[in-house]
This record gives sequence, structure tokens and C-alpha cells, in this order.
Amino acid sequence: MLSIPAVIGSLVGAWLAVDLDKDIFKNAIGIILLIMLFFMFFKPKHWTEENEKLINKALTWKQYLLFFAIGIYGGFIQVGVGYFLLASLVLGTGYELVKANAAKVLIVGMYMFFSIIVYIYHDLVSYIMGFTLAIGTMLGALLASRMAVKKGAGFVRWVMVFIIIFTSLHLFGVLDITVLSN
Repeated sequence: MLSIPAVIGSLVGAWLAVDLDKDIFKNAIGIILLIMLFFMFFKPKHWTEENEKLINKALTWKQYLLFFAIGIYGGFIQVGVGYFLLASLVLGTGYELVKANAAKVLIVGMYMFFSIIVYIYHDLVSYIMGFTLAIGTMLGALLASRMAVKKGAGFVRWVMVFIIIFTSLHLFGVLDITVLSN
């Protein structure tokens, strides 16, 4: 049910993104990732243990509104949206990190289909790069999901912390990870 407001929000976000300045985009992502880093250390047990009380609770209009906003962000920027979905699914609905990740993948898959249509309409899709990224994403997701199930939510949490820090440092110009692709 949470994918419905996320899909609607992603359409709004995609329409907003077609004219975004690249420097504003990079700084916004960096700031958002640092905010997510805070959430990774906020009550760490919430990330590794399910909260039965929240899982069995009916969804509220606030949760629908939150997932609509996350959908806007996902359609608008996409980078880092998984962190927001995970935080919302863990802290807001009570899932532990591994189960929340499975729900996140479903929600992203649902809204990406619709938001990509907006980008295609505006001729902003590089199909070769997109298909290359899609293949890499699928292989990475397969590997990561196997590791997540094998190693557990605590391991996944620390991997996320490392990636958030590394990516933020790159976005703010402290590290240059583009040299890795040369």
C-alpha cells in the first residue's frame, strides 16, 4: 500500500527534476546523506530488531504522506532514496533492516517504472548508460541481498554507514571517486 503514494510522489518529483542545476543537486544529495547518517545511529536496535507493535499497527495518513514525499524525492533525485525508504520502513513500520530492504526494492520498482516515463518524455535518458547501470544494479542487488541474509541486519547497517560517509565525502569534493573509473 505504501508504494501507491510513492508512485504518485515520484511522478511529481520527476517533473521537478527535469530543470535542476547540477551543483544544487550534488549539494542537496550530500546534505541528505549526512542526515541519513544521523538516523543510522539513532536507536541502533531499531535497525536490527523488528518492532511487533509497529508491524501490527494499521498504516496512518502520516505514513502515506511520508511515502508520498519520499516518492517525490525518488522521482526527483533518486540517489539515496533507499536510505529514506529504509529509515521509514524501519523506524515507522517496525521492520528490521533485511525485511525493510525487501519492501524498499518493491516500492522503488513500482515507482521507477512511472517516473522513467517522465524522463523519456523529456528525452533525458541515456539508454546505454541506463542499461549498463541496470545490469550492475541487478548484480549488486543479488550479491547484497545474499550477504544481507547471510550476515544479518547489523552488518547491513555498518555497510550503509560506510557508503553514506564515502558518498558524502565525494559529493562535497573531499574525495574524488571518479579516478576509480579511469
